[in-house]
Amino acid sequence: MATMQAASRASADEPRVAPLSESPAVPPAQQSIVRTPVSASKSEAWRPALWPQALKAVFRNAGEGIRASFRRTFLYRLTLRGPITDRIAFHPIDPRSRKLDEADGYFRGRFRFSGQSVDAKNKSIFDCAAPSEDFVIALHGFEWLRHLEAAGGATARDLA
Repeated sequence: MATMQAASRASADEPRVAPLSESPAVPPAQQSIVRTPVSASKSEAWRPALWPQALKAVFRNAGEGIRASFRRTFLYRLTLRGPITDRIAFHPIDPRSRKLDEADGYFRGRFRFSGQSVDAKNKSIFDCAAPSEDFVIALHGFEWLRHLEAAGGATARDLA
């Protein structure tokens, strides 16, 4: 039940409760629209909350062009120190384990992902029916290619 506004000052002390049948009907198209009265002063209306962030973004983006132009000059190159490298000095090692028995299973057409197995002999694994959604996610995640990389060779490249 909804409370209603008082009809006069005399009845303002005691709120009236309207039955559900008297509550105003709102069209379905406007039920999701919530309108609140604006009680802010004019000075608050001209102070949007996003101004500080917007100004920060404008100044940050304005300086980007100046920095890019400066980095193309000879003066910027003079500020760089040290020799120029002629090769990559660090080659990261993949810490994830690679299993040759998994690669052997892939060569034989046995694909095991998420605790389920599919045999795809003489056809593509992508043409077989997947047993579950988790299997499809693991198959399309391509995490299994690291096992083929460990096996190496032309057969692994063809399967990948």
